[in-house]
Amino acid sequence: MLHAYQQYCVSKLLNNPAYMLLLDPGLGKTLITLTTLEALIMVGEIKKVLVVAPLNVARHVWKQEALKWNIDVKISLVVGTASERFQALKADADIFVINVENLSWLIECTTWYYDTVVIDELSLFKNRDTNRFRAMRQVLKKIKRIYGLTGTPSPNSLLDLWAQTYLMDRGQRLGKHITKYRQEFFTANDHYSEYRSYTTYDIKPGAEDIIHKRISDIAVSMRAADYLNLPRRTDNIIKVYFDEETKKQYAEFVRERYLEIGGGEIVAASAAVLSLKLLQFTSGAVYDTRRAWHETQGFKIKALLDLVHELQGNPVIIYYWFKSELERIQNVLPDAVELNSNNIAAFNRGEIPVLLAHPASVGHGLNLQASCHTICWYTLPHGSLEKYIQANKRVDRQGQTKPVQVHHLICEGTYDENELELLQSKGYTQDRLLAAVKAALGGIYEKPNKNV
Repeated sequence: MLHAYQQYCVSKLLNNPAYMLLLDPGLGKTLITLTTLEALIMVGEIKKVLVVAPLNVARHVWKQEALKWNIDVKISLVVGTASERFQALKADADIFVINVENLSWLIECTTWYYDTVVIDELSLFKNRDTNRFRAMRQVLKKIKRIYGLTGTPSPNSLLDLWAQTYLMDRGQRLGKHITKYRQEFFTANDHYSEYRSYTTYDIKPGAEDIIHKRISDIAVSMRAADYLNLPRRTDNIIKVYFDEETKKQYAEFVRERYLEIGGGEIVAASAAVLSLKLLQFTSGAVYDTRRAWHETQGFKIKALLDLVHELQGNPVIIYYWFKSELERIQNVLPDAVELNSNNIAAFNRGEIPVLLAHPASVGHGLNLQASCHTICWYTLPHGSLEKYIQANKRVDRQGQTKPVQVHHLICEGTYDENELELLQSKGYTQDRLLAAVKAALGGIYEKPNKNV
């Protein structure tokens, strides 16, 4: 039985040949889409569907969700080696699920049979210069229906919307070329330095509302908090403090952009490189020019150990950003297990108390809430709001029964604080977008009152 908001979304997909579901993770984008596809296949409206998804989602979500909800469609997973993929394409199936990385291979090396395409996760196509976008663009004229699913349509700025919208309408709403889109809605700012030159873009006054209005007929946006009675989520900052010697070393690195440590030299030739190196410093190990890492301090890892001990065996997901962190955490927590496709079920059964994961490996679609309601960010994802939101939603989603805690290890007075502020500022822009195209669902579409 679908929720009322899910029924609404199904009706939108049925009645629109191109549509974007901008729904929070956990609201059931996969179920909504499968229900739609089942109905369209049954009446003969469509025959062959291609689902393009991140690898873990392709392997662990679409077929499993169809079985879970008794969706009457035949699904073939087009993953693995080239021979395995060719074999999967020969299957008698309605829906073929392929990972994003193999989309170009599919288009270049096989015959195109698909009248319907579902892109899950659409934000992976936000860059028009990627092979995946170019490949998808080649077959748009052959597609009868196309749906895009994402909870993070504009993680960095509204510039991200152009490519995603183009795949839906071939440039009808935001223009056929991104250059014109930039000129109409953004002001270019050129920056020059000793090391490089680059351009940033600021949204023009009033342009944001115009963009939102133009896409409102092919997109619906929903926030989980509006439609689900999820357990409360608490975001907690755990302050980490340096001793005086480490503070001095950090300040000198910021000032000089140069650090000698462990026989290696660390040079930050630009502000962008410096920001990355400062995150490494606060993580506890910084990379030199030979890609070897040198330990800077152990204060953050000590704070992590304290947190894990406080949890007393309750499952926790620890998100790391640098490979050095993975090695160092495993050294102090030998029972911690790195996430892979073979241990997801064991973690959900509560058999793994400490799961180590890179945000890029869990970004979309995975359900990790069965046994876990605690997350710890050892280091925040550098400038990637999308990875931050999606990683948190692996636990903070439909099916969660306990209050969720998201811990952030933040070294006081360091770039850790700047990174958190950066993610929050990017979030404001995305929130504005989602609010602007949010479905005006009243009455029965509102979430039920727990107190009734």
